[in-house]
Amino acid sequence: MKSEKSPKRRSSDSRKKKAELLDELRVLRKQRTELADENRKLNQVIKEREADGKADASDSDQVEKYFGQFIDPKDAQTFRKHSLKILNSVVNSMPDIVYRLNQNGEIVFINETIRNYGYEPDELLGKNIFDIVHPDDIEKARYRINERRTGRRKTQMLELRLIRKDRTPVPFEIRTKGIQDLPIFLISAEGLYSTEFPRAETFIGTQGVARDITEFKLTTAELALAMERLRAVLDAVPGYVSWVSSDLTYIGVNKQLAAEFGKTPEDFEGQKVGFLRGGEDFINFTQDFLRTGNAHEVREVKIKVQPKMKFYIVAARKYLGNQAAVFVGIDISDRIAAEKALEKYQMNLEEQIAERTQELAIANKMLKAEIAERKKREEELLRASRLESIGLLAGGIAHDFNNILTAILGNISIAKRKTASRDPIFNPLDVAEKATARAQELANQLLTFANGGAPVKKTASIGDLIKHSAMFALRGSNVSCQFDIPDELWKADIDVNQVNQVLNNLVINSVQAMPDGGQIEISAENCHVNTRNTLGLPSGRYLKICILDHGSGIPKDHLSKVFDPYFTTKVGGSGLGLAMVYSIMKKHKGRVTLDSDIGEGTTATLFFPAAEPVKKKPKHKKTTRIPESKSRILVMDDEILVRTTLDYMLRDLGYDVTTVVNGMETIEKYQSAISENQPYDLVILDLTIPGGLGGVETARRLLEIDPDVPIVLSSGYSDEPVMADYKRYGFSGYIPKPYKINVLEKIVGDLLK
Repeated sequence: MKSEKSPKRRSSDSRKKKAELLDELRVLRKQRTELADENRKLNQVIKEREADGKADASDSDQVEKYFGQFIDPKDAQTFRKHSLKILNSVVNSMPDIVYRLNQNGEIVFINETIRNYGYEPDELLGKNIFDIVHPDDIEKARYRINERRTGRRKTQMLELRLIRKDRTPVPFEIRTKGIQDLPIFLISAEGLYSTEFPRAETFIGTQGVARDITEFKLTTAELALAMERLRAVLDAVPGYVSWVSSDLTYIGVNKQLAAEFGKTPEDFEGQKVGFLRGGEDFINFTQDFLRTGNAHEVREVKIKVQPKMKFYIVAARKYLGNQAAVFVGIDISDRIAAEKALEKYQMNLEEQIAERTQELAIANKMLKAEIAERKKREEELLRASRLESIGLLAGGIAHDFNNILTAILGNISIAKRKTASRDPIFNPLDVAEKATARAQELANQLLTFANGGAPVKKTASIGDLIKHSAMFALRGSNVSCQFDIPDELWKADIDVNQVNQVLNNLVINSVQAMPDGGQIEISAENCHVNTRNTLGLPSGRYLKICILDHGSGIPKDHLSKVFDPYFTTKVGGSGLGLAMVYSIMKKHKGRVTLDSDIGEGTTATLFFPAAEPVKKKPKHKKTTRIPESKSRILVMDDEILVRTTLDYMLRDLGYDVTTVVNGMETIEKYQSAISENQPYDLVILDLTIPGGLGGVETARRLLEIDPDVPIVLSSGYSDEPVMADYKRYGFSGYIPKPYKINVLEKIVGDLLK
């Protein structure tokens, strides 16, 4: 930061600067005095010449007499000749008339340029300057051509007309192109004084310069006349004309264009293109044309002129070295209206044929669509019928099979629990347990086709599930996988186990289609399905998953059959894989499609409905049940094998167990226990009881008696509403048959905590 000067320093600088200015002022005063002396001497020479009346004395004599005062007599003669030669050459070579007047306005000097107008310089000496001024301009020139003022007030840019020697009068308006008959001058003049400071008594005359501007005036007048004619022509054009500079500023417009906007041409001058609304097309055309190198261009533009839109054909051409352009627009609104009317008329002429043709085309299209839709529905019905047949069979088998497996798996798990791992019997038990688990998977597959195979849905993020399922299915194969799954993928209401099964089946099919190895591409995205989709889905938000392989592909005639149960082309295949995929997707209210090209590969596409955002509900505080040291459990199941197995497993876990056959007996036992002040701490209910109260109705009645009792649903054949949302029916937990003792231990233990 600069430091401020001290007051003493500033005072010293000021005094120094003032001294320098005083020195310069003294020099200027001295120079002014010397120039004033020389001017007085020159004026004195002129006065002497005028007093003596030496009309024949030449300018050379006056100059010689003047300069002779300052020249050494030895060199005076040579200098005089040289100076006069230069002076005469300079003054007489000037294209302007140089003159000098005395105090009476009489000419005392005029250069040879006056000869161009028929005069000799000597014949004008002594004559008044107004003798050669046009009569109409004398009043205007009276106090200005013989100017007395000097400095800023002197005459400048005074326009006058002079008379030629032959006294030909010069008219005010232009009547001929002959420049010689029209001498018009621009006068500059100032007064001369015999003293340094002008006073009235020291005025000695006027000196001035007259420049011939006749050609300029003629050109200007002709240009104005030409512009007036051009304006008249352009104003008569049945369209608009505008001149625009390269900076998009209006230079001018014709009356037609101005009138369209209720303006005058003057309102447009200097305004930017587009200062009025409604001309966006013209603005764009102007900008494009001036930016390009095209010299000319034609375009159709629209200009909105209240109260309607008008159409113009605009031709543009650049001029002045591309610094400006002229635009000529012809209104074609009537033509376009006529074309539209003609088009409408032609359409009316062909209306009957076109209408009939269109009706036939629409009918044909509708018929084809109806046939295709009917065929598709027939295929769907046939597929659904097959699935329903399998479902009826599978449902009954799976229910009984799972009850049997519950007894087998439960007892095996109890036996394993009581057998040390070193015991020889442990390994056979372990193998039997695994075989039972495999049988359980087969039963679950059968349930997928049954009405009881409804998904147990929960809102889940499907992105991680896709990756885990695919990588699990690819283990040990020579196929890799590329994922394209965004983080912002929507959540879906799905049965995680069933969707995992779908993904596993599809990935395994892709691996089997590429025996020599390769890469599978799996992508997922959010999408919106509209009402006109060909998938038969309701409109809304969906998750779209694509699984693409580069295998051998599926023949066209097989594509319509791949989802049919037991259809397979694989050796040793069951034909249930894709049928199960189809069934699971349908129960999730989604769709699965396959697109394939032989030798190129196959793409499986899945559509899952996206979950709706759910507002968090406030949690209601429940009464905590504090069980006794040995909790009491009530079990209801119609199968004696299941009741016996459950009784054995629960007692082995340390619980006091009571088993019943049906719902009525369950309610009676529970009420009796309450009346004896020995209530049950937990109830396990089978879902389906032939000929009696099932699990849902029994649970409802128990909750009426004791709203806080925890109830576990157990079933080998689940009903869709209950499986999908068992908590809605009052159940605290769900345990599908068959199950091992450790699974039972965890569920019961968690609920009794």
